[in-house]
Amino acid sequence: MKYYDIHMTVKDDCKEGYSVFVEASDENEAVQIMKENHLYEETEDLDNIDYIGEITEKEYKEAKGIK
Repeated sequence: MKYYDIHMTVKDDCKEGYSVFVEASDENEAVQIMKENHLYEETEDLDNIDYIGEITEKEYKEAKGIK
């Protein structure tokens, strides 16, 4: 399994955004999991994904608050 940081910019202010952290087998599955589980603030944010980056398991657990 791999871990992903999906970052979206906020439509009203392209300088700010937020990340969603997902465990998946590849980038496409990560985006699908994010959509199916509504892990975004606004539907419009899905059009503003500016990057999908693979992260380590440690980074994923830290971001999710998992010990």
